[in-house]
Amino acid sequence: MSVEPCHVCAADALVEVAAYGAQQRVTSDCRPWRQGGRLAVCRACSTVQKVISPEWCEEADAIYAGYQLYAQSATGAEQYSFDPSSGFGQPRSTTILEAVAGHFDKTREARFLDLGCGVGVTLRSVHALAPSWRLEGYDPNIKDRASLEAISGVVGVHDGALEGLTAGFDVISCFHVLEHIVSPRETLKKARDLLSERGVLIVQVPYFHDNAFDLTIADHCSHFTPDTLAALAASAGLEARLLSVSVVRREITLVAAKAEIRHLAPPDFQAEFDLVTEALSWLADVVETAKSVSHAKPLGIFGSSIAGVMAGAALDGAFDFFIDEDPTRVGAHHMGKPILSPREVPAEASILVPLMPSIGLAVAGRLAGPLRTVVTTPRWREGAVG
Repeated sequence: MSVEPCHVCAADALVEVAAYGAQQRVTSDCRPWRQGGRLAVCRACSTVQKVISPEWCEEADAIYAGYQLYAQSATGAEQYSFDPSSGFGQPRSTTILEAVAGHFDKTREARFLDLGCGVGVTLRSVHALAPSWRLEGYDPNIKDRASLEAISGVVGVHDGALEGLTAGFDVISCFHVLEHIVSPRETLKKARDLLSERGVLIVQVPYFHDNAFDLTIADHCSHFTPDTLAALAASAGLEARLLSVSVVRREITLVAAKAEIRHLAPPDFQAEFDLVTEALSWLADVVETAKSVSHAKPLGIFGSSIAGVMAGAALDGAFDFFIDEDPTRVGAHHMGKPILSPREVPAEASILVPLMPSIGLAVAGRLAGPLRTVVTTPRWREGAVG
């Protein structure tokens, strides 16, 4: 039992998963990170989470000090989301907004706020979808205010205290932000207070049940499921209008509106704890699979995001190139290795595909060739997620 409380529900009920200390980790901006850290599950709310100790805070500060969003892209463009069978891809925020467009009227004027606006990729996608909207961005660490203010439709860019913004937003987005925040309930309450009476909040977070690699991200402090995310939202006075794991594969999409504060029953603690334990065992098997092909030359790793970086770090850099279907990344370098498109891969190369089996097998089918060895990750045991 940990001495730190749950940062989601504040209960003194964290149960640590001992195996996590040996896990190869990465950062959310896709850099290798050292082994270590502490992972736990809360007996009270069943949220899987990093233990928010002074050591975790120091690590997070160090990660964000050198943070470079979308560093693998030659142009700094947003990562794509892909259909695993066809390989079709488009910017992730565009995929999300198109999927949830039925929850707002894009043809009428509206106020829009992007929480964690970063370099402005979501703001650009929103303007393309709803050109008449008045857009505002918020980020506590704005690096290039001028470039954000130059985006078409943007009328305001904010940092500082979130509660200092003027309320009345018709749509608020919170894409891949909540998993970084050590006070997620308070953040959702503040977002709720900024909504208009009929406004909606759109939240996007990773789903570790469908993507065990999310557990390896050192600066992600919450690892949600649909149930734990819905319970958190309800406790902040938000009611789910949409809760889906199919809008973007391996991610959870929540569309929520103002409601009375409610306390939902948490999912089963033991089931979550057991799944996390198994996920860590599977990740260890992925590392061993990677090491088993380290002698192959030339050796490529499919994907230059979290999973590929974890595999590359586990190989201590002993591979030759990344392969990526994202056109914004092809031609760039990451971890000192070139990023190739699938058609640029040498015919005799061996390719490691460190993805969840349901996705990796489809990718392997597209990469296979008569002279090529394609190695996928181990399968989960019968009945496991993935």
